[in-house]
Amino acid sequence: MHGVYDGTVCYAAHTTIVLYHPQNATVIGASGKVHNKRINCVRWVRSKGRKGRSLSEGRKARSLVSAGVDGKVVVWKIDEEKKVEDLLVLQPLAVLDHDDFVLMADAVMMTVPGEDDNNDDEQVLVVTATTDIITTWLVSLQTGTYRRIHTTPPPDKVYIMCLCVLDVCQGGRYPVLMCAGHNAKIYIMTSRDLGVYGSNEAVCTLTGHEDWVMSLSVMREDSGDYLLASGSKDSTVRLWRLTTTTTTTTTTATTTIKEQQEQQQEEPKEQLQVKSCVFQVPMLGGEGSVCCDVLVRLEAVLAGHEGQVSEVYWAQPVYRVHMHCEGQRGNRPEQVSCLEGCRPRANEDQISGRREDLTIHM
Repeated sequence: MHGVYDGTVCYAAHTTIVLYHPQNATVIGASGKVHNKRINCVRWVRSKGRKGRSLSEGRKARSLVSAGVDGKVVVWKIDEEKKVEDLLVLQPLAVLDHDDFVLMADAVMMTVPGEDDNNDDEQVLVVTATTDIITTWLVSLQTGTYRRIHTTPPPDKVYIMCLCVLDVCQGGRYPVLMCAGHNAKIYIMTSRDLGVYGSNEAVCTLTGHEDWVMSLSVMREDSGDYLLASGSKDSTVRLWRLTTTTTTTTTTATTTIKEQQEQQQEEPKEQLQVKSCVFQVPMLGGEGSVCCDVLVRLEAVLAGHEGQVSEVYWAQPVYRVHMHCEGQRGNRPEQVSCLEGCRPRANEDQISGRREDLTIHM
């Protein structure tokens, strides 16, 4: 199951995909039977525009990707103007065949420059994971043609249980790949060539979970920071904050990292020290010299489940004056918790004189 900000939820019903609207409590769309065996995951295709431009804003057509036990990864396209018996129809745009059953898949929409700068091609970058191979594909939205870009083994030969493709830096050249699995670690990989994520290019490794990492979900805040939520078999959800800064040269980036490390060493020893990780993402038009520094640190640890957290995702409330995000998580004992982050009131903050902390309501 995967939710999206406009409220529509997509989920797998054995070999088909269903679109469901929770507010109306109705099924609004469905797919045909393209998969021959059980579907493992369904994901909406994220939008990523050239120079930070969004491709899907204000458009009717949307896309999603599904992966199954039959070794097929299907890219679906939805046109809201075409309906059959008042239901949206999911049309298969491309079928990507694999030699083994596919565990996970995720996708992001991009623009690939054509021969004419005014005639860019909208394409979907798809990342799939089998038991021992990560594969990247590029699918054209106009023609449905596709090509396999690159294959690589997972970092540390991890059995991948979740992955996420995300444009962390606005204006970044290529999206960042995050994956995790049975060794309780989260790997972040960057790319200097389209779709090429090498196993030796895991630029950042996040540790802290004590068991399998089952789910990854990312949300962008108004400040520009990203919050990565990771659900694990150890019954906890960890929130990681990703903060971005732009540097012009590698030397400047190294100096910035050293200054941050020296500042952490100068802080009083009585304070709790949380280790942070810094990696770089190449920017568009920089020819390798302009990079975006991404600082990753642990923000919070959410506990309360009695079993493994099998799925976690961010859902944005619609009928609010101030649009902030809520986290929703589910675990094995058929329990779903809604976690809402809020800030202290102004008068309380003035009385206490303390900085704003993140509080969680359950």
